[in-house]
Amino acid sequence: MKNKILIGLGIIVLLSFIFYWYELRPTNIKKGCAKWSLDKAIKLNNFDGKYQPDDYNSYYSRCLKEKGL
Repeated sequence: MKNKILIGLGIIVLLSFIFYWYELRPTNIKKGCAKWSLDKAIKLNNFDGKYQPDDYNSYYSRCLKEKGL
């Protein structure tokens, strides 16, 4: 009985880690990179909240590569 409980807990922990690694982590990284890229692109152009899409895309790609996505 004790072994079944430990195996069950181990499976739950493993599934939780897999869900985090493949679902939550990439989503959080993409959100953070989007915000960071937007801030950097706006600061680069010094316009009133406007930016060049190429600048944003460049920063976004760079951030994703640095974070391992």
